Amino acid sequence: MNKHGEVLLSWEGSILIVKVKGPFNDEGAIDAVHEIKKSVYSKNIATWYRLGFWDEEALGSPSTFNQVKEIHEWSLANGCKRTAVVVCNSLQHSVLENLLGGTVQIFRIEADAKKWLLSQSKT
Repeated sequence: MNKHGEVLLSWEGSILIVKVKGPFNDEGAIDAVHEIKKSVYSKNIATWYRLGFWDEEALGSPSTFNQVKEIHEWSLANGCKRTAVVVCNSLQHSVLENLLGGTVQIFRIEADAKKWLLSQSKT
């Protein structure tokens, strides 16, 4: 099956920016996990932070969200100290909150997410 969904990755210092676009299927989610791991390995950084942006269509099936949980747990085990995610709607907020609990901060406003993440990187 063709993959659906896309992640665009960039770095701002020690912050990995993850822009999540579109609805994901399992193949798209697996590819996204691979790309994130590859980016972190190539950065060769011991401590880092993650800032995610989900567009209005970013969702997936329950099995797809297993990949979200897997990459989050992998990130925590591989030097990611804090994660902030900017979502577009309450459904995304609810899914992330139920999936990841208190290990991620969820925002609706980009400036608030950046401010929080920058404050965390200074502690």
